[in-house]
Amino acid sequence: MLLPALTVDGEAPAVQELAPLPPHDAFGMTPMYLMLAWCIGGYMTAMFIGLMGGPLGHRTRLAVIISLGLGISLVTNLLAGPVIGAVSGHFWPLMLMAWGWIVAIGLAVNGLSYFFGRFIALPSMVIFVFLSVPASGAAYPPWMMPEPFAWLNHVVVGSGITEMIKHEVYAVGPSHSRGLIMMACYAVAGLLLMLIGKPYWETRRARRVVAGRTTMFIDAQKANRDFLTAERSRILAQHSLEATETGTIRPLDLEAEERRENARRAFENETDGGEAVLGAPGGIEHNGIDDIDPRFGDERRDRRDGPDR
Repeated sequence: MLLPALTVDGEAPAVQELAPLPPHDAFGMTPMYLMLAWCIGGYMTAMFIGLMGGPLGHRTRLAVIISLGLGISLVTNLLAGPVIGAVSGHFWPLMLMAWGWIVAIGLAVNGLSYFFGRFIALPSMVIFVFLSVPASGAAYPPWMMPEPFAWLNHVVVGSGITEMIKHEVYAVGPSHSRGLIMMACYAVAGLLLMLIGKPYWETRRARRVVAGRTTMFIDAQKANRDFLTAERSRILAQHSLEATETGTIRPLDLEAEERRENARRAFENETDGGEAVLGAPGGIEHNGIDDIDPRFGDERRDRRDGPDR
């Protein structure tokens, strides 16, 4: 469309590459995929803590986030650099940037997890994926984005990550100071939410315990535990085994089990043979024979006889 207007004088326009892209990344999409890997790695690191580690202390949470952040940054940059070849060089600067961003995102998600609990996956994905990726500027520059994504480009982590990668790999865009400021803001916000959220979570849990309330997840866990216990007993019985109260497994005493079953049936037959008004055979008064415990098959004396002498 523009070529006829530019060549009206018969001379082709000169092309000047402001930021030459490598042949294997002609569209410059590598920063977007690296940004996605760092964002997802950051929020998943803390999301698992929020799902399973409610009672964990601050130090344990920080240790998990920092250590997992280091591992994820190492893996993603090894894949992007030496393995796939999407990025040539810049390994250590990109690894340090990835580590910082993953830890910052992890701290933010960890702080939010005290308020959202097991539902932390939804707000973390909305903030760090659904809003961050379209507004990051990795696919289109901010002046081509519709609102509110054009405004969100100034605050989302995707924008800070993308611009830092572009500046490091292609030497274009704002300096690292912009991304470092955003990284520090998310990390500080996560630490503040963590300090506020821990007492809030403990207070809410204490109120729930005192009021005798449970949650859907607690009820589901209890039902699943009961089901697994019954299923375990059934499988053990099929193999002539049983579990003791201490959790050990021992061979099933078939003769004792048969005696218990016969005693239970005898007790049921004796009970069913009584009349609706007079009760047991022989009248309302107890006939003096020993009771049979249907659960254990053990004989026990009538309480009227008193203790053994």
